[in-house]
Parts: sequence; C-alpha cells; structure tokens
Amino acid sequence: MQSLADVQRALRDAIVLRQPLADDLIDGSRAQAKRRLAVHANHFRKSLTGTLAKTFPAIVSLVDEKFFAYCADAFIDAHPPQHPCLFNYGADFAQFVASFAPCAALPYLADVARLEWDMHAVFHELPADRTSAPRWLGRCVRLLQSPYPIDRIWQVARGHAHGSVDLEAGGSALAIYRDGDDVSISALSPAASGFLSDVRLGRPLIGAIAAARMLDPTFSIASRIPNAVAAHLRLTDPSAET
Repeated sequence: MQSLADVQRALRDAIVLRQPLADDLIDGSRAQAKRRLAVHANHFRKSLTGTLAKTFPAIVSLVDEKFFAYCADAFIDAHPPQHPCLFNYGADFAQFVASFAPCAALPYLADVARLEWDMHAVFHELPADRTSAPRWLGRCVRLLQSPYPIDRIWQVARGHAHGSVDLEAGGSALAIYRDGDDVSISALSPAASGFLSDVRLGRPLIGAIAAARMLDPTFSIASRIPNAVAAHLRLTDPSAET
C-alpha cells in the first residue's frame, strides 16, 4: 500500500506534469478517473495562466490573449510552480520568452517581461538574485538595462502613452522601485546607470561616484538618482558624497 505522500505526489504529477496514474490508485474506470483529473488539470492551468496574465499585462497586450495562453501553457509545462504562493510564480517567464521560438520575431518581448516582473517583485518585495540588485538596494529597487526602449513599449502597451514606438530609438537603463504604495520607473542617465552598475558589482560608493563624474561632472546621488533609490544608499553609507 502506498503512503499518503506517495499518493499525493502521484496526483500532483498527474495534474501538473500530465503523467498517467497507476492502476492501483484508480477506484473505478480509468476513463472516469481521466475525466475527473482533466477537470482539476484544466483549473490548475487556467489559474496559473490567469496569474501570469495579471503579472505580465503588457505582454498580453503585445501578443494578444490567445497567443499568450499558448505561451503560458508551454511555460507551465517547463516551469511548474515550486512555491505555494502564486505571486511568486513567473520569475522565470522572461527567460522562457527569450528562448521560446514562437516569440523570436519580437526580440524586445523578453525585456518587457523582465520589466513587468521587476515591477511585480518590487511591489511584493520579493527577494532579488545577485544579478538583479546589490544587497544595499534590498527588495524595493531593481535595475534593468535593455537595447530596446522598453519603458516606452510598456507605456504604449498599457495605454499610458499613445503613438508608435521606434525600436531604433536607443536602449534604456531603468530603475524600478517602490515609492510609497506605488511602483515607479525612472530612466537613468549614462552616468547614473554606470554608477549603480558599479555599485552592483561591488565597487565602493566613493569610487563609483568618481567614475560617474568622468561621464557627467555634475553627477551627484541627490540630483541624478531617484530619491527612493538614493534613500537606500544613504541608509548603507551615510558618509558617501551626495
């Protein structure tokens, strides 16, 4: 007789991974069991697809709901949930989009997904990996660079701006941060972006400021870095020049 844990694992694999149930777990006809499992599997996938759509609304707008559902279904197969809280689901979605062949015609799509995940993560104060933000930025700030104008793409896709987007307009360097009860996005100058990138790589603040002033002699944390981001710098190193 199988243990409760074994039965639960088998049911999970049947619903999440679409694996067949063993005969000794079926009481009645296999066809009836298959229909019942299909109901649970369908609810499982619809719930996760809905969660992804709420986290990545600009992506839904850019590719339409039908294609997004197709993409989400493939993502769920490749990355089933590993955490009980749904707002943690989707951290790997941008990376998946970048390698998903049907999305290849939209090379900016993965970076827009990264932007939306960073906004979601900052709002919920999810922990960042070491490539997303240095320790002093904590859970309230993310940094993102892209060769595409993803902030403009996001604004148009979400209806916050109108008109077309020139993909040749240049890249973007963004700070995504919690500002009170909201999430804000600020475009960073080359000096500000270089400064934050240097600190992310472990360079001392004073050295990072000096390097930034090679690009912009007027650079200061107070004038070139959003206040909500600068506050984290001051908490860590109040003696740094601003």
